[in-house]
This record gives sequence, C-alpha cells and structure tokens, in this order.
Amino acid sequence: MLIPDSKRKELNILFTIIHEETQSLQYLAQLQAVSKRTVKEDLAKLNETADQLLGIDSLITANHRGDITINKKHKKQALLYFYQIKLHYFEDSPKFRLLLQLIIQYQVSKDDLLDKLFISDSYLYKLVRQLNTDLKPYAIFVANDRDGYRLAGDEISLRLFAYVILTDTYQGMKWPFPQLSLAELERRIPNDLLTHAHTRSNNKKHYLFLLYMIIEVRFEGQRYLMPPETPDLSTFMEQFETNLDVGYLFYENFLPKIPEIALKTEITFFNFLGRIFVADLIPASAQLTMGQKLMRSENPLSQQITQGLIRLQKELPLHLSREQQASYTYYLAIFYGMFLILGERTGTYAQLMIPQPNFYLETETKRQQQITAVLTDCFKTSQPDRAPALAQFLASLLASLLRSNRTSALKIYVHVAKDFTASYVIKERLAALFNPKQIVVTTDYEQAHLIVTDNLERAESGKRIFYLDSINNETAWRKLCSLIKDLCLEQLQQSN
Repeated sequence: MLIPDSKRKELNILFTIIHEETQSLQYLAQLQAVSKRTVKEDLAKLNETADQLLGIDSLITANHRGDITINKKHKKQALLYFYQIKLHYFEDSPKFRLLLQLIIQYQVSKDDLLDKLFISDSYLYKLVRQLNTDLKPYAIFVANDRDGYRLAGDEISLRLFAYVILTDTYQGMKWPFPQLSLAELERRIPNDLLTHAHTRSNNKKHYLFLLYMIIEVRFEGQRYLMPPETPDLSTFMEQFETNLDVGYLFYENFLPKIPEIALKTEITFFNFLGRIFVADLIPASAQLTMGQKLMRSENPLSQQITQGLIRLQKELPLHLSREQQASYTYYLAIFYGMFLILGERTGTYAQLMIPQPNFYLETETKRQQQITAVLTDCFKTSQPDRAPALAQFLASLLASLLRSNRTSALKIYVHVAKDFTASYVIKERLAALFNPKQIVVTTDYEQAHLIVTDNLERAESGKRIFYLDSINNETAWRKLCSLIKDLCLEQLQQSN
C-alpha cells in the first residue's frame, strides 16, 4: 500500500527466514507466489540493503543443500535489522512521506509539501490520487483547498489508521513529530499515566506518546469525534468509563482546550477503544470486574452479549467458570462495540502491518461454525443487516479464546536404569519446568505418549522415544523440553 509490492515481498521473505530459522528456496517462492529466481533476486537485494544501510555483511546465507537462513553472527539482532530495513523502505517511499506530513500536521501548504518531499507539482497530484485510492477502504481521504492539504473523513477511522501506521512503522526507533521532542512530551504527560511507566516496555510508552500527538494534531484542527450513533451504544461505552476512567490525557489541560460536549465524547471513546489499543492501562482485576458488571447490565447491547454467551454455553455446550464467563463477556463486549463503531472495516487495520498479524484462526473449525450460527441467530433482530459479518467476527475471537482454555495432558514414562537417582531427578525437574496439569509422569507404559530412557526402547505406534544419556547433559535437556512443547502443541491441535 505505502511501499511497492516488491519491497513488501522482500520484507515478508526476510521475516519468514528470521521467524522460521531455515527455509528452502522453493518454500519461499510458494509463500510469496513468485518464481525461485525472483526470490534469489530479493535475497540479494536484502543483503545489499543490509550492507549499505547497516554495514552488515551477508545477513542471509545459504548452505550447500540450499537451505536459507540468517547468518549465525547476526541472529541475535536479526529482528532489529528487519525493522530497521522496513523503516528505511517506508522512509524511502514518496507516498509514505506524503502521508506522514499529513499525519504530523493538521494541514500543509502545497509549497511546503513540494519543498519537503522534493517533488514536482504534477507528481504531488499523482501521489495524492494514489493515496486516496489506498485510503478509500478506511473512509478517509486527502482533501485540498486554497489553504493546503489535509486528511479528512471519518474521524475515528482516521485516528486509528494514523496510530497503526506510526506504531507499526517506527517501532520506537525514531520519533516522527519534529514539533515536540519526546523529552518535552514526557514532561507534559499526566503523572497518572506515568505512575507505572517503569513496568511498561519502551515501545508501549512510545505508542502512548504517538497517540497523544495524533489527538493533539486533530484538536489543533478542531476535528473532534462525533457522539456514538445511538443512545444504547453511548450508554454501553460509558459503562467502561465508570468502571475505570483512563482518560487522563484529557484532564488538566494537557491537550488543547476543546468544547465541553466534544470533550465528553472524546473521553468516552478513549476509555472504550483504549482498552484495545493501550490495553496495558487496564489491570486484569478491572477487566474481570467490568465483565461481571456487563453480565448484570440492563443496557440492551450488554444483554445481547450476555444472552449470546448463555446460549452458546447451552447449545455447544461450553463449560466455563464464572470467572471465565466474565472474561469472555468483557472481550466480546469490547469487540462488539468496536464493530458497531467501525463496521466491517474493523478487521482491515491489521492489513496495514508488516508482517501482517493473524488475529483469527487460519481454518474455520466445526465448533467455530456452530458459534457463528448461534451468534447470527442472536443478532439477527438487533443487527439484521450486519448479523452474519458480526457473528463471524465474534465467533473467530471466541474460538481463539476457547483454544486458550483447552488442556490435553501429555503422559511421560521414565525408564532410566543406569543412574539410580535419575528417575527422581527427571520427575522433579519436569514438575518444576511444566504445568503438572499438562505434563503427567505416569507409571503406565501403555498410556504414555513419550518414553524418556537411557536404554534401547523400540518405538510403538503413538509413542515417542527420547534417549537421555545423563541427567547432567544440558543440551539433551533443552532438546527434551523442546520435544515436550512440540508434543503438547500436537495434542492441542488434535483436540481442536
């Protein structure tokens, strides 16, 4: 979108190699739907960029079998190099540079744009037309008049778009707002937001500061959020504010002064959407309390979520504790509200990111289809036009939540004869490293999925053999732990 497809493919190839450690040329070609020759050319370009930009020689290497991997001496810093190369590609893109100027300033004159971007009048016209095509799915566009160029359209979508672009592109490596330094901004930010700053990563603080600046720029242009579309949605969102108000940014005149009615709307939206985009501001205890409050709420939207979850528990059935019910209600309510605010654009913001995250399950399971059917029926009256899309969106979220609760015990049989104390040590160490509900040391050979031994054991169907020659062999222990994790994941996949 903001960089050429060729650069996006290069970045995807690099991330795949970093993430999956070793890959074949054939696999990378299939993944990007290009020829092996193209992949070879992309790898050469990436190495050239790493050399020229970062002074790194041979970032990507290939062995005699053709396996492609990150050079051993660069593996520890490989992810940092990925994001540095990505930022370079974006900053090298005229379209991104144009968009950036329109994000960090409310309005920019034509002369300033031509001067800062080093482009001609005709090329600016071309870039604006291309950018408007890219922005259309997000209900925003580049407007221009005698005063200059600015971003316009749906205000909440515009802010979310700017936030996603800046956080994903910069990753805390650079600060894009020249009008205010990070040090000065930190002095402005309310103490309530910085009280636990030491417990947050630098990136999390950077994201919060970016959000502050985006809001400030929009306020300077007197662009405020419109109130929620319906009274039910308004009272639904206000429940989150009364549960825990995190709208510190809007108090004590840290932001430009705005009309009182607009301020109320801004605080309501920040308290609601902040639970997604700056979620670490909300303690887990407050999330649970909010879920319990929603389950008792008389708000129609809250009741739709609660009744939908009750139906799912009866018809699937789902076996949830009271605490799980509250947590599921909390997450479903937030995403229901987000869908009502943004509509079917809700899932499109992830497409702006490189690498693109996948918030949904790759394949729709039978259970997910059942959840979708129940939720479609639940919402067909309240959301007749959007019930199928809404149900599918929430069903994917719920299916992911249910996967987190699934457990499947892996049974391990220990048969170590050469060391008298080994069996005891192995059992104790496994108990210290893994959840005893998931990893069970059994005395029944027939029930075991994994056999740990220092003898010759013949593999049987459904059983894996691991040879542990010594309890002091740390390399073997690492391999054993890795195997146990892999087997646990296989168990969970099979129970899906």
